[in-house]
Amino acid sequence: MYFKENLINSLLIWFLFLIFIFSQLFTHRYGVFDITFIFLLGYAILFGYPKYNFVFPKGYISLLSIIFLILTYSIVLELLHNQADLYLIGRIVRVISTLILMPLIILSFNPSVRTFLKITSFCILIHSISIFLQISYEEDLIPLFASYTNLSDLNYIFSTSTILIDGEWTTLIGSENLKYQMERGTYGRLIEDRGFGIARSYDKAALFLCFNIIINYYLYVSGNKKNFIYLLIIFISYLSGIYTGRTFMIVGTLLSIFVTTQIVIKNKNFIHTSIICLAVVLSFIYIFLAFYPILEATIRYGFSDIIDPKISINEAGIDGRGFAVGSFREIMGFFKFPDSIFELLFGGSTIRSAHSDSGIIKLIYSTGLVGLFLHLFFYIKLVLIFLSYINKNEFKSLILPLLLIIFIFDFKDMNIFSKNVTELLILLLIVFILNNENFKKIKKIKL
Repeated sequence: MYFKENLINSLLIWFLFLIFIFSQLFTHRYGVFDITFIFLLGYAILFGYPKYNFVFPKGYISLLSIIFLILTYSIVLELLHNQADLYLIGRIVRVISTLILMPLIILSFNPSVRTFLKITSFCILIHSISIFLQISYEEDLIPLFASYTNLSDLNYIFSTSTILIDGEWTTLIGSENLKYQMERGTYGRLIEDRGFGIARSYDKAALFLCFNIIINYYLYVSGNKKNFIYLLIIFISYLSGIYTGRTFMIVGTLLSIFVTTQIVIKNKNFIHTSIICLAVVLSFIYIFLAFYPILEATIRYGFSDIIDPKISINEAGIDGRGFAVGSFREIMGFFKFPDSIFELLFGGSTIRSAHSDSGIIKLIYSTGLVGLFLHLFFYIKLVLIFLSYINKNEFKSLILPLLLIIFIFDFKDMNIFSKNVTELLILLLIVFILNNENFKKIKKIKL
């Protein structure tokens, strides 16, 4: 009887922890209601109170000091420019709240590093399955998933456009346009198969799948028992990532090649090595056969701005929707700096008004080079704290690849202090700190 009760209680606790991790990675904001923050605050009250006994290490306090400095700088900048970029300030306040409240929650559950990573991987696996469902049942599921992720009808995923219908020019907004084009078979996406899962954009969807590849690579190489399930999740993440677009096709493919090569080199399990090699060969054959015509057309258009007449424009998505959005010349046009020295140093625009996909360029336009360096200093300090609490193999196999992927994707998307991505880094930091042997010896004090 006691065993059953303990088992049920244990399962309930880990289920609640699973819900919390999922909420920090894949819940979104609906108007003024930020579900990610609501879960964070709710769990902190329910599980942290009255056990507020997390001892903030010196490095962690310095991290908080840096983020408060960034907040102060940003507020002064907004006053200087006589504007109110609530998006910029809100991101910083959210990170501060996460740094303060998150330790209280993690301390209550106190997971091991591997347990935390397995739960995180499971949450991202749900994201992978969502992508497969979207590309299989597009017309029915994409609007449904868009509602969950709070994508408006004006989002580029829906491709609002004015088109000629029965002799009259008609503007179809968002999901109406999506449905109309699917009915006619003219929807210009990657072979009409592209999914964003439960992330808010194609690039965020791709980034989290790269995370899962790295996490399962670490779980596989660091474990005493080489579990084949980690290899399977790597390939599921890769195959689902292909359907997020060309960013993953490039970055995700290179990452997967590196990861599988490392596993094959280090692996002493002949069966696993053989299966990996076979899976890699079959995956690349599939990708070559399914996507080569579109990739070829995209690359040609990317460098020459010339559309290959042998390739369907709609199929390749070169008409401005979906996969091949523009040439490399157009994309490189996003990497422009402000004209004046003052604007270059101290910004002057809002993040959302900066005409660039790159997070770094957005920060330069909104906070200037000074603000950018302050943000980057936060990440430098984060790396130094990680190095204080983990060994070199953990850093090289897990933390360093995660940070590199975040900043590689930042050239295409805003990832610095980004919602859900930053939460994952902070979660990892706290879990590693709590599992560090030296930290465990510190006498707990009430905050």
